[in-house]
Amino acid sequence: MYKQNDVERLSSLIRLLAILPLADKTHTVGKYKEKDRKQERLDMIRIFVICNAYRNISLDDVVRHVGMNKSAFCTFFKQSIGKTFITYLNEYRIKLACQLLKQENISISEICYHVGFTDIPYFNRVFKKHKGCSPSQYRCEQ
Repeated sequence: MYKQNDVERLSSLIRLLAILPLADKTHTVGKYKEKDRKQERLDMIRIFVICNAYRNISLDDVVRHVGMNKSAFCTFFKQSIGKTFITYLNEYRIKLACQLLKQENISISEICYHVGFTDIPYFNRVFKKHKGCSPSQYRCEQ
């Protein structure tokens, strides 16, 4: 528009103003976008899990990280994600274990400890619950 004369610029501006209401999913440059506190918290939790899944994470650890009390956190997480934090954490760890079972030739017990589980029988139970087979069966099928 900078090469247009005044009348052409005014005409272009009016055309733009007519088009703007029609664009549902556009963002105006420079427009203030309010931060979504819920999404920020969920992002903090996801990043915390990704960075710490290999170690023993307690509910108190994540609650401290997010800055909420335990009861409020559990309610918030369950309503937002649709599952408990421990279920979410275990699913993430099982996903990591599946990647290792496909790619690495390391023992299942090493994988168990590497993805943050501290008890091999518990790891096997959780794995079977989520995948429908044991880790060794999963490895053979891959």
